Amino acid sequence: PRYFFLMNSSLQTRRQMQMFDISSHIKKAKDHHATMDDIIGKLQKFQESHDALSSELQKKNAIIKLLKSSEDAMSSELQEKNIIIESLHCRVIDVASKCEDIEEIIDVMTKNMDSLQVQQVACHALAKLAHKHSSNADAIRNLDGISVILEGMLTHLETVDVPQMACCAFLTLATTSDANKEAIREEGGITAIV
Repeated sequence: PRYFFLMNSSLQTRRQMQMFDISSHIKKAKDHHATMDDIIGKLQKFQESHDALSSELQKKNAIIKLLKSSEDAMSSELQEKNIIIESLHCRVIDVASKCEDIEEIIDVMTKNMDSLQVQQVACHALAKLAHKHSSNADAIRNLDGISVILEGMLTHLETVDVPQMACCAFLTLATTSDANKEAIREEGGITAIV
């Protein structure tokens, strides 16, 4: 019986140890389960945060796309306007080169002072008209054409073409009458040429 008692006692101790091991495993499993729940909770929060950021990113991308299409439309509109302006510019040059109306040429020069081509062509046209007849040279002076030619020349001093054509116009005007020579001097044409 004593052997049985020791054996029974040993068996009981083993069972207790197994129970302790099982209980230890259950506790570890519960801790692990709690940790997994915590990780799952964090992953869900991350997913929500990611979804919010993704939604925000989609909104920003939509805004960028809208702005880009607006910019493209504006660029296209600007190109169309530049084509129209270029077309008008060509018409102005054409009018200045073919026109025999001195007043109209001077008006075109005044309205398009920044255009190198308009100033060049208009100065050439005025020089041709002044050369044609001395009354044209007097009309250019009387319509304030000398000051307009001078202003065009001074506006485009960085080029050769406009000052050269302006000098040609001044030369033609000066050779037609003393009144034109005096007007060129009074306007500061000699100083500008020198």
